[in-house]
Amino acid sequence: MATKRWRHEWKYWITWGQHQVLRQRLRALLPQDDHANARGEYRVRSLYFDTLRDDHAFDKLAGLKGRAKYRIRIYDPEDQWARLEVKHRSGYRVSKEGVRITREEACDLIAGRVREDNARDPALTRLNMALRRNLARPAVIVDYVREPYVYVPGNVRITFDKHLATAPFDNNLYSSNLGLLPVPLDSDLILEIKYDGFLPLAIKRLFPSSIVGPVAASKYMLCRPTLNRWENGT
Repeated sequence: MATKRWRHEWKYWITWGQHQVLRQRLRALLPQDDHANARGEYRVRSLYFDTLRDDHAFDKLAGLKGRAKYRIRIYDPEDQWARLEVKHRSGYRVSKEGVRITREEACDLIAGRVREDNARDPALTRLNMALRRNLARPAVIVDYVREPYVYVPGNVRITFDKHLATAPFDNNLYSSNLGLLPVPLDSDLILEIKYDGFLPLAIKRLFPSSIVGPVAASKYMLCRPTLNRWENGT
């Protein structure tokens, strides 16, 4: 089995004002991710799996240092593919396993249908095993807009995540008319900083002292209360 590649991941609550200051500094020095559109952003939609007992959610609430979550991620409802990912976390370090799958494979996994021919990747194998044992089920859709910047030294990736929303799960991750529910946050945006071994000093100096943190801001956990209130009619 391949050794996991661990990266540092730090999250911060920031305001729109802090975003504007930092955005100007980043744009002066850093290129944006190749996937960004003309506005410098792209949409992310993920479907997270959990167990019938919500073990992944309780692991987060319990503050367990070592955790893992399964998700299927798309970037456009018209896409004919998706990313199946297993995100491992140990404190402020993360490691991801991922494989590109077809739209048909994604829909099969969402429906709980186990395909005998899709054990070509460890992530697929593990999720298939969980589905076979009825330990995994679709739980929460997470939808947001991401503004990304990259810096090659240190493999740094800086993102602003905006307009977080969730949706009542209807088995259609690819729906272009998904009824999104806005998710209230502790601030306006989530700033994420990811890097390998070190964060270069040139990048550290870009961040204003008014940004405090880091914080534990799991989008999966932020979306759950909104979804629960909708399901309970409150």
